[in-house]
Amino acid sequence: MLGSPMNITTPHVGSLPALVGLDEKAPDYAQKLAGAVDAVVKKQRQIGIDVVNEGEYTKGGDWLSFVESRFSGFEARPAPSGEKPLLAQGKDREDFAAFYQYASERGTLFYTPGGQIKQTRPIWVCNGPIAYTGQAELQREIALMKEAAAGTEAFLTSTAPASLEVYRRNEHYGSEEA
Repeated sequence: MLGSPMNITTPHVGSLPALVGLDEKAPDYAQKLAGAVDAVVKKQRQIGIDVVNEGEYTKGGDWLSFVESRFSGFEARPAPSGEKPLLAQGKDREDFAAFYQYASERGTLFYTPGGQIKQTRPIWVCNGPIAYTGQAELQREIALMKEAAAGTEAFLTSTAPASLEVYRRNEHYGSEEA
């Protein structure tokens, strides 16, 4: 890590608003993605961020759903009828009622620049052995980040298992430990 007794190292974690529109189906997507990652890394450096990331552009700008295509053994299903959405659960809902009212009206807790973050999420049901299948996407992320960072300190974000767990159910394994 960068460090100095005179400075506090400033990293950035999370999705950043896309500086350009990125359409994964466009023929020039790979070129635009590389340019967007380069631009967002430069912007973070410009404003004084010490340890930059790629803005989560390589993940479609959504820190939670990018893993959906990177694991086998799960099937997307609609939330069960009558189940309260995550937004409607927890003590914070009571303590910060005004914020949660605003979030409920928008359908998300998160700022969604350009509609990057999904408003509704499926429940992912484990119906077979879990395996990581996102090696190609991860290699692309690493390569784009290395190129944009050009040898300076940078990192790639990843979603913590606890963030995914609330949207996952198990029908395959005999126990939580399995």
